[in-house]
Amino acid sequence: MTSITERGCTEFILAISDTKDVAAWLPVLSALFELNKSNDIRVQLLKAANNIARATELPEARRVLDQLLHQMPAERMAYTNPNNFSFISRLRAPLARQ
Repeated sequence: MTSITERGCTEFILAISDTKDVAAWLPVLSALFELNKSNDIRVQLLKAANNIARATELPEARRVLDQLLHQMPAERMAYTNPNNFSFISRLRAPLARQ
């Protein structure tokens, strides 16, 4: 498996959004996350993991989401797109309250 472009990432996420067994894609999301060092692409993968966790309420989905989220930088300057930093901050907020 190789890294993915932002466009490829978007297309991948669109493709799995129409799949009945989205939980089966969790290992693929994790692998793509590890292969891509771009924080902005990683955010797209986190969005997919978040959607799976919210839609399925599977414990495995939540675990993968939390695991990936902990690897994301907390500095605004680490993201090209400021909306991505905002998304990460919103996802982290409930974790900070725990």
